[in-house]
Amino acid sequence: MPFKRLAKNDKIAIVYTRDYRVGQAFGQPTIKIAMISSRLHQYYLFSHSNGRYYDSKAQEVAGFLLETPVKYTRISSPFSYGRFHPVLKVKRPHYGVDYAAKHGSLIHSASEGRVGFIGVKAGYGKVVEIHLNELRLVYAHMSVFAKGLKKGSFVRKGQIIGRVGSTGLSTGPHLHFGVYKNSRPINPLGYIRTAKSKLYGKQREVFLEKAQHSKQKLEELFKTHSFETNPFYLLEGF
Repeated sequence: MPFKRLAKNDKIAIVYTRDYRVGQAFGQPTIKIAMISSRLHQYYLFSHSNGRYYDSKAQEVAGFLLETPVKYTRISSPFSYGRFHPVLKVKRPHYGVDYAAKHGSLIHSASEGRVGFIGVKAGYGKVVEIHLNELRLVYAHMSVFAKGLKKGSFVRKGQIIGRVGSTGLSTGPHLHFGVYKNSRPINPLGYIRTAKSKLYGKQREVFLEKAQHSKQKLEELFKTHSFETNPFYLLEGF
């Protein structure tokens, strides 16, 4: 979406969901639909149940910040606000993604940045934290750190920072990868670059039908609301 080319009288609409606890917003909102309406064009972004985003023609929208940090066999535990902990045997948030991988597999930095912490932390075992602007990236349960890596070191995207292990509270070799934005946990998968996916057959047909319905609702909203007198409009229950 061309945010850098926004001009006066252009419009932006965002439809999102958000979790609340005891009446207070919790975690990061999840964008479902986004639209930019300019004098010449309209740009749309729609979320899909597979966790990716597509335009109004069912083409995946690229533009991710991070790379997958390890060659893994499967995601053994996804990001969750309530997961049953396999060691502690209690339900608790899991602020990250667990990549199951062979012991000793190389761990690469998902982004550039500076090492804010390297050492041992309780349940995390051996952990490296890398800071990039408002983001803090956590790599946990490592077996060894890369030689010469220390607090304050600058790392490049893709640079080796250590190897997969099972230190701390762990039931097997894996990398726990966490992402925090302004100290709030967010799902790393929403920031990781992956191969573009395409929608086919019935899946594509259903997506396009829902996308068209959402477009019509947004267009009706823009027609009925006067943004000249109130540029910010909040609608619940879209």
